[in-house]
Amino acid sequence: MESDIPSAAADDGQALAAPEPVPSRIAMQAREQRHRRRVRFDPERRVIGVSGYALHLDAAANAVELLDWLIDVTHRVNPQRVRDIIDELDDACHMVFGESLQGVYCPQGEARLVDWRHRVILPARLQAMEDGIMTSARGLFSGKMTMQTDAP
Repeated sequence: MESDIPSAAADDGQALAAPEPVPSRIAMQAREQRHRRRVRFDPERRVIGVSGYALHLDAAANAVELLDWLIDVTHRVNPQRVRDIIDELDDACHMVFGESLQGVYCPQGEARLVDWRHRVILPARLQAMEDGIMTSARGLFSGKMTMQTDAP
């Protein structure tokens, strides 16, 4: 059955423009500016360096550990550097896992365990321990927390 909707490919001999390569020139310029401000991802060591501070990504195996480090360093650097850190983390996640920062650590709010050394992301579940109280399936907990993998 033929459609009355015109084809996306025009018959006038004009071709669609090729998509701009990723990362784009703008993204590369932003990365260069972050590096000049001393925020840089070292893929071999799996470290994000920030003006003398270092986030060892092997130690940021879940969103809780990552957030703890981000809050700690936020008190020591200017606001622009905080944005630089998040952007550098996002770039690092894209380079290593092919996903955004949020897609790696907590897609749709679901907990993940992240192994930077082996380039593996595993589903995780939160488990309240020692009289902890879970307020909802994705809500807050009180008491001690542990992260566990759902993998065998």
